[in-house]
Amino acid sequence: DGMMFALADRFLPELDDGSLAAIEQVLAGMEGSPARGPFLIDCLAPSGRLDGARGWQLFGSLSFDSERLALLEALVPRQSSVDGAQVTAAVGSMHFDSGRKEALTLLAPKARPVDARVAEAAAAGFSFDANRLAAVATLAQDGGLRLDDAQLVALVGRCSFDAGRVTCVETLAPCLDGAPDAAAARALLELFSFDAGRQRVVEVLAGRWRALDPAARERLLETFSFSSNRDRARATLQG
Repeated sequence: DGMMFALADRFLPELDDGSLAAIEQVLAGMEGSPARGPFLIDCLAPSGRLDGARGWQLFGSLSFDSERLALLEALVPRQSSVDGAQVTAAVGSMHFDSGRKEALTLLAPKARPVDARVAEAAAAGFSFDANRLAAVATLAQDGGLRLDDAQLVALVGRCSFDAGRVTCVETLAPCLDGAPDAAAARALLELFSFDAGRQRVVEVLAGRWRALDPAARERLLETFSFSSNRDRARATLQG
């Protein structure tokens, strides 16, 4: 490490003009070297040479999620806030859900408020519902995520099974803003395979959906498969 730092001090002022292309040329000369990660993480990042956009563009030059997370740990404390493009780049660079989860845990406190489109892009990158739901909860924590009804549908639609969809609605219901949208409300219920999931969603969102006109509420009930479940949901919506 001492030799690497000495070489960096000697040659980087001549080789690195601050551009992405310049640092990529330096890294190309380290192709296959185990020193590439430490060079970025321990040498360049603390010195400020990765501040700005190019630090976030270099995740792909690292081979392992552990290295990418270490680079993230070096970059995030140097910024007062993190934008949506940086969240998307960092999470998208990870190969496994465990890395994606850790990345969001690091980023979320500095990314608030999180744009709903960024949240959907992040959720889409996860392979399993349990990890996707944990990510959504991280983004929604402390009011960090605001959604309209259509954006809720998009996020819930990323889940593979009714159980995950229900949990996603329960997690994101406090994040909803604006007036309820009848078409989006019906689209949400249509995501579910079974009436049990639909009934739970009605229970969670009844306070919001009671603002819909009676005809719109009846259209929601058309998504139920059985009349007994439809009647129960109707009673819930009527309050």
